[in-house]
Amino acid sequence: MCSSRQILTILRETEDFRESSNELKIVQGIFNIQISFFIYRENYRLLKRNLKSNYNDIETITSNNQKRAHFQKKIIKDLHNTITSARSFLEYFDKEKSFLENDFHCFMKELRNYLVHQDHIPLISKLKYNQLEQKRFESFNTFFFNEYLDKQIEEYPKRNGLKKAKLFIHKIGNEPSLNEILTSYDEKLNEFYKKLIMNIISAYYTALKNLVQEINSLNIKLKNCNLNIDTHSPLTEAKLKYLKLLLKNKETA
Repeated sequence: MCSSRQILTILRETEDFRESSNELKIVQGIFNIQISFFIYRENYRLLKRNLKSNYNDIETITSNNQKRAHFQKKIIKDLHNTITSARSFLEYFDKEKSFLENDFHCFMKELRNYLVHQDHIPLISKLKYNQLEQKRFESFNTFFFNEYLDKQIEEYPKRNGLKKAKLFIHKIGNEPSLNEILTSYDEKLNEFYKKLIMNIISAYYTALKNLVQEINSLNIKLKNCNLNIDTHSPLTEAKLKYLKLLLKNKETA
């Protein structure tokens, strides 16, 4: 059992550590990246979930125009939120603009702008059959989007992103699967996110290993005084566990 004096001493020690540790600021930067990516991922999951729900409801493809109009509105909202949150993540963390300026992201960015201006996305529900299953998907008709890009290029000839978006359309064709576009974009964004995190871990590996040891030492003192770790430690137990996992992944990479 700790005395009041001992409790005040360990609390002061943890507070001083929290304010002075540069390594702790690096870890906070990692969690800022994680939170921003989480916001995008939640929007993406909702969009995929609503698409899947629509695929399972054959009525929206055969007879119920009102239901399909409602589905279109939901998809427009979810698609806009997904692309906007992805762009927010990239604008803040893609310092070298390696992802921001590639033709895939330029296509997604301009698709979001198109949705804002047109409040419509030309989707065509299709069915594919094989020996095992019937597969339904939403095909994205790029004709009107292409026309929109042509007008934008004419009005803003110096915006290279518009030309890159058109270049990407040439790659995917006139009626690509919306689901495949979204899945591919998420895979590339997830790859960028993981690389971003691991680059930080690699750059500060030794310092972060030492940070874990220092926090473990502080946590032992907190526990000895029956003080809650998540309340008083510089890192909650969940965050410390995640940091240890990142360091372990670096060791086994």
